[in-house]
Amino acid sequence: GYVSKVLGRPREVAVYTPPGYETGTDSYPLLVLQHGSGDNQATWVAHGKAHWIIDSLVAQKKAVPMIVMMIDGHPLGMVPREDEARRGQANGLFDRELLEDAMPLVESLYRVKSGAEHHAIAGLSMCGGHSLGTGLGHLDIFSAIGAFSASTPTDPKSLAAWQDPDATNQSLRLLWIACGKDD
Repeated sequence: GYVSKVLGRPREVAVYTPPGYETGTDSYPLLVLQHGSGDNQATWVAHGKAHWIIDSLVAQKKAVPMIVMMIDGHPLGMVPREDEARRGQANGLFDRELLEDAMPLVESLYRVKSGAEHHAIAGLSMCGGHSLGTGLGHLDIFSAIGAFSASTPTDPKSLAAWQDPDATNQSLRLLWIACGKDD
């Protein structure tokens, strides 16, 4: 855990390290992996078994070894969908907490490669929206963005990325947006 300066209270971060991390000296790319609206920072591991999936993909050489961090995407607690003003405030606080508190903490404690080319962000549903907003709003920090069953963000920074696709494409290695046919 850590005390978020942005929120002024204790918060938690879950961190996955790849096999061999403890005995090695290599630095690794960072994936910020975020949960859906009814979940929290523990869900990808507790229910999704992300750590087993990543271990398996790395062993099969279908993924590179990486560090994965997960924070609670509810900086203001659960906010009803109807409360658009408060949801907008929560989105902005998520962005700030991730970039000002959580990522610097993880980067100071773990051997994370620096540079946008080594940073990715992905999320499900509500946090898929966070991932798009934060990722597209900070192309100097993230070069890969994934959003699963998410809405598109409406903040000015990420809208600028949509409006200048050539510049955005030059900054991104990957933009992956996946939705079910009924989403």
